[in-house]
Amino acid sequence: MGKASRAEPQEIARSAPLHTAKGGADASERRMEWLVSGLNLLEQGITIFDDQLRLVHGNRTFLRLYDLPDRFLTPGSTFEDIIRFLAEKGDFGPGEVDDLVKERVERAEAFEDHYLERVRPNGAVIAVEGHALANGGWVAVYTDITSKKRSDALLRERADQLSHSLLERSEQLETTNRELHGANRALEEVSRRLAESESRLRMVTHSVPAHIAYIDRDLVYRFSNNKLADMLGFDDVQFEGRRVSELFEPDDLEILMPAIGGALEGRPCSVDFHPRDANGDHRHLRTSLVPDRGPEGEVTGAYILSLDVTEEKRAMDLIVHSKRMEAAIALTSGVVHDFSNIMTIIHGNLNRLSDPSLPGEERERIGQATRRAVERGGRVTDQLMSFSRNEDLVPTLCNINRITEDLVRLFAASLDPATSIAINDPGEILSVCMDERAYQDALLNLLLNARDAIGHAGSIEVEISTVDGDNGRMAMISVRDDGCGFTEGTIEKACDAFFSTKQGGRGRGLGLSMVRRFLRRSGGGLEIESEPGKGALIRMHLPLASGGVSREDEARGPARRTARPGGLAIVLDDEVEIRELVRGYLLKAGFQVIEAS
Repeated sequence: MGKASRAEPQEIARSAPLHTAKGGADASERRMEWLVSGLNLLEQGITIFDDQLRLVHGNRTFLRLYDLPDRFLTPGSTFEDIIRFLAEKGDFGPGEVDDLVKERVERAEAFEDHYLERVRPNGAVIAVEGHALANGGWVAVYTDITSKKRSDALLRERADQLSHSLLERSEQLETTNRELHGANRALEEVSRRLAESESRLRMVTHSVPAHIAYIDRDLVYRFSNNKLADMLGFDDVQFEGRRVSELFEPDDLEILMPAIGGALEGRPCSVDFHPRDANGDHRHLRTSLVPDRGPEGEVTGAYILSLDVTEEKRAMDLIVHSKRMEAAIALTSGVVHDFSNIMTIIHGNLNRLSDPSLPGEERERIGQATRRAVERGGRVTDQLMSFSRNEDLVPTLCNINRITEDLVRLFAASLDPATSIAINDPGEILSVCMDERAYQDALLNLLLNARDAIGHAGSIEVEISTVDGDNGRMAMISVRDDGCGFTEGTIEKACDAFFSTKQGGRGRGLGLSMVRRFLRRSGGGLEIESEPGKGALIRMHLPLASGGVSREDEARGPARRTARPGGLAIVLDDEVEIRELVRGYLLKAGFQVIEAS
């Protein structure tokens, strides 16, 4: 065993060169097989041609990409045969096969590096990249880039779409930007005009002789042109940001707050109040309030307009006094007639009393008749003086029945005999809180208008009644006549100031305007019904007052103070006869008397 063991290494050593050579050839073949197998697994086709354009090697991917038969993978296959096969199949498009083959063989014989992309008839896109070899020939790599091309095409399409969309969007944005730029310019112009308008408006509001303001629901001034301070002569009084209660006296607030509350409840309101100015004098201000509503109709505040009507009121008082004087003059003819009758009675009775043979009973009867005549004259005088007196309007609780009856009775004396006047009084005593003289003015205006409409003959009817109004029961005084009436055009203007249909300058056109003004300020209203040639019916409405006055209460009058006998009395009068008469009565009553003219 020992010899054998020594012999084996020697055998191996002798055969080593042969084994090594054979083993090297097998290894080379195996490496070639591995290389071929590896190349066949590639997704890219590969061909190697020698300098005679004979195939040295190619993989199966090359055959698959071009749909070639296996014979073209045999080493030695010529480039020309492969190209001709493809040309005959139509891979290179229309044309003579020989020309197509010749063109491509000549290009290959140049052995220049090249890259091209070929679209096969089946739509597959093959990228061919060839490189010349250093020892002659060239190697080419074939890649199926169909999917990539489709992806690229899709990407290009999407890119084109995106680009188109971006372009459209850019155009839209550019258009929008231009529009926005134009809108901005328009807004700037509007803002400029608004600023100018606001400036002009502020200039106007600060120039007009009226207080213009706005208050919110918390009674805080949010805007004011501060003209109220100017009207009252106060300097440096700011309204904006201050509450109403901070700016007015309690007496003024008592008048203003109901009107402000009404405006904040959604009702336009108007009120007159009389604040003191810097000199302590009262000014007459007329304030109108209009509610401000939000988008949902809710009241968010109120606009205020205040006018100083002090001079207007003074002028109106003068006009009213003038009208009263005119009315008093119109009544004078009737009063003169009454006084003529009274004086006739007194004169006749005095003549009869001078007869010494007159019995005592007859003397007493004549004396009573004389006293009644004197009392009648006194009543007429009192009514006329009360009517003519020029005083400030003061609302008081009045018996409208008594006032109406007295004025109608006084007015009746001024009518022509052919004109009749009647009064319809239901007997219910109606109490109204009003200025008695202003009511007399209003009623007398209606009576005078009725008399003028009738002419020389006709009838006038005055009626006192009640009616239900929006704010409760109202007294209604109606004056009806059978005169010429109103036309459709004149009835609409009847209450306009300075509008008159009377000829010859007999009317100033202030009568019905003053009547309506008085009624509105008293919480009432005026109605006119008329047809041409059928007379007119005018109704005055005045709110009834709670409680009332009776005829007995009015007849009783205020309580009189009785002077004690034996005192000192001073008689003041410019008529000697009156002083002597009163002096005699006082001396008889036990007074010491001093006379003064």
